Amino acid sequence: MKRQIFIILFFLSIIYCYAESGVITLSNKENYWFYFCIDPEGVNEPPTESIEFYSKVLGFYNEKIIPFLSIPPSTTKNIKGLYEGSHLLLGFWGIPNAEAYPVWNTSFVLKTGESRAFNLYQQSHQQMVKSNKTIIPENTTEQEEQRIGADFIAIDNVYDDWKMLPRLASFSKSFNPITFSRQTKNGIQVLPIEQSSFWGRGGTQIIEVKALLTDEHIYLYFSSHTRFTGGLSVFLYVFEERKKNRNNYYRIELLVDDTSPNGKAVLWQQGKQGFDTIGVLKNSSFYIETRINLKNLPKILLSNLKKSYSFDLVTSFFDNVQGAYEDFFFSTIYFKDIITGQDLNE
Repeated sequence: MKRQIFIILFFLSIIYCYAESGVITLSNKENYWFYFCIDPEGVNEPPTESIEFYSKVLGFYNEKIIPFLSIPPSTTKNIKGLYEGSHLLLGFWGIPNAEAYPVWNTSFVLKTGESRAFNLYQQSHQQMVKSNKTIIPENTTEQEEQRIGADFIAIDNVYDDWKMLPRLASFSKSFNPITFSRQTKNGIQVLPIEQSSFWGRGGTQIIEVKALLTDEHIYLYFSSHTRFTGGLSVFLYVFEERKKNRNNYYRIELLVDDTSPNGKAVLWQQGKQGFDTIGVLKNSSFYIETRINLKNLPKILLSNLKKSYSFDLVTSFFDNVQGAYEDFFFSTIYFKDIITGQDLNE
């Protein structure tokens, strides 16, 4: 959704409705931690018995190209919210001080509401793959292994990995902004919320916000009281200073596509035509998660991101029939309040 106006209007101002698409149960039958990812970006089903492919799996983990989740020894884990269709699961057992690691993968198809279970045995691995460095150090404690394996957040429409993070903001079902803004070709109006056509519909009413800031990425998570649908965007209007009537130069838009689990995060800059794609996004019925690459943000923004920048959180719904945008302001959030990877490991 493209709009020419970059001025944010300031307005006066848990129960999960989980629509579960599919569930898999992974049972780690070994005495070592199992590290895995599901549907990694840009990876298709591997050729049978391809040592080159399996070597890449360890490379993904070593270089942190793809975030991995983990399952402790002799433990079962449920992965919920998988969309209908084909999936690829990649993983390996982290044997401390090993020179080679058993690598495992499986392809499977899920139907809506279907549950599937996989028992993970080391002897069922496809290859023993050597690594150019020791992945799991000798004498690593279970707690340290769990941190290594989780590697923060995977953007995969699997939301269990967000449970370890605290809420950055939350809003009850009774929360209502007093006003909203409606933008048409004739201009912008600030109106009472009672006159809104879209408040509480299409994902406009957020329940919860979580975020994580690492050295390379910003991760964001949103849940909603209503199903996220096409036409819905989540905006972060970014400000360096908080002064009355001050315009913002940057706004981050999270674009939802309800015809696909894949959306995108884009950056709009004042005075620049069009947007730049800055990150990947997954959306399910009631959840959004996104990863924004810090390298894609302007250097001037990154220089003081944690020190002085904040953003206004706004949901926006565009109605193609009316040719109108409705914007709903939730809260001002400071980047300094976002938990970091270092915080998790302290």
